[in-house]
Amino acid sequence: MTRERLSGWGGYPALDCRVERFRGVRSLQRLFADGGALIARGAGHAYSDAALNSGLTLSMLEHDRIGAFDPKSGLLDCEAGVLLADIVRAFVPRGWFPPVVPGTRFATVGGVIAADVHGRNHPARGSFGAHVESLVLATPDGEIRECGRASRPDLFRATLGGMGLTGVILSARLRLEPVETAYIAEETLAARGLDEALALFEASASWPYRTVWLDWAARGAAFGRALVTRGRPLARAALPERL
Repeated sequence: MTRERLSGWGGYPALDCRVERFRGVRSLQRLFADGGALIARGAGHAYSDAALNSGLTLSMLEHDRIGAFDPKSGLLDCEAGVLLADIVRAFVPRGWFPPVVPGTRFATVGGVIAADVHGRNHPARGSFGAHVESLVLATPDGEIRECGRASRPDLFRATLGGMGLTGVILSARLRLEPVETAYIAEETLAARGLDEALALFEASASWPYRTVWLDWAARGAAFGRALVTRGRPLARAALPERL
């Protein structure tokens, strides 16, 4: 056990926390049996105080093994402390990519499931949880429960976006999707106001990735002026001769 000053993505609040490293299921069960609240923490990229508990914060970063992968279905088993960056590094060269990624690749699988993060392709593909098949969860009563779409679906759905309040996510089975390259074709369009920004966003519906950065400080006709960015995965045949 150590005491560390921790914060989330924004740096506020920062709390002095008692920190334990995950050392296995039996160790975690002893922590549950000791009573008191705890929260699991991944890479610390959640906003605000989502993964902070001054009484006990459980670091999952060392629980980071990538397990079995089925190249026919795209199903991947991995532990909760695996970074999305690890998955991208290992599987993009093999032609696979997570269907949904947040704004940082340095978040853990357990963290993005707990927050049920969205990506730039949210309208087309939904949130990260839509591509999770099952979980192994340590619940506060000390039990280890597998849950998924067919087994304990209520617990499964409550854990997706449950911010760690249903227990500690130990591992997950995810579905990756095939990609031909690691590249995205991207366009950024300027909108002079909110109506134009919304119209451009809707007109970009055929692009899998799209996002709008709005300027709420502008006034008058310029209110809501924006940059609309849209992108689509680049096929191998469309790659330029030189990158």
